[in-house]
Amino acid sequence: MRTRLGLATLVVGVLLAALGGAVTALLGPDGRYVTGPHEVRTDSLVVTRPAVLDWQGLELDVLAELPAEKPVFVGLGNAVDVEDYVGQTRRIVVDGVGRPWDPSYEEVDGGANLDASPVSLDWWLAAEAGLGAAHLSTTLPDETVEVAILPVGEADLTGLRVSLAYGVPHGFAWSLGALLLGLGLALLGVLVWRGVPLRPEPALVWLDDEDDEDEPAVAAPVPAADDAVEEQVVYVLVDDDGTEHEITAEEAAAAGYEVVEEVVVEDAPTPEGEPR
Repeated sequence: MRTRLGLATLVVGVLLAALGGAVTALLGPDGRYVTGPHEVRTDSLVVTRPAVLDWQGLELDVLAELPAEKPVFVGLGNAVDVEDYVGQTRRIVVDGVGRPWDPSYEEVDGGANLDASPVSLDWWLAAEAGLGAAHLSTTLPDETVEVAILPVGEADLTGLRVSLAYGVPHGFAWSLGALLLGLGLALLGVLVWRGVPLRPEPALVWLDDEDDEDEPAVAAPVPAADDAVEEQVVYVLVDDDGTEHEITAEEAAAAGYEVVEEVVVEDAPTPEGEPR
């Protein structure tokens, strides 16, 4: 069971790391994939199909270049508006771009000129025009759209060169994170597969009798001052007959007796086990 789990984790980690590494290398630090310029041999219009641009939120850059400072127009519009505008004109319809650049397209017959200049229309979602080059930079919206590269005035698109760039927001960070996560899973899979414990086991220390003998002895507690033997003062009164009577200090003080001799008597040591 442990071997299967480790092998499965290793495979998932390797695949994730390979995918993250490929996307990281493709996008680069700026998170953009750039291809071009590529020559497009045509003198008619160039229009994409809606399926080519069906990634909502994708950052798109299109650079169209013409020689001799000829005017050129690049526009992004709703697919219905674009088809109504170019539907009767001879054009190239791009079905796919391919990677890195292998476009598939279809040539459609029609008239030679557009009914109106593209710069005069206001339904374009994004558009750029220029002499010799036009650079469109936009983010694909949540609707069906097409890109059109069109000539302006009496010019045509002979000598057209196109450059494309696709950008994924935070794409480089996501791909780099996938790469690091994949490497971590692969390493974890190797450890599990080889049976390496992920946490060190606690060490057990055995204490025998010899170790107990080497332990330092604990000194017995010293009795407190309150536990000391209280000193007792006893007065002995000798009467005229020579008889001795024990009286307390209070009785001696009350009777006004005079102390003529003091004797200190210490307790003799008592053998262990015998009452004192």
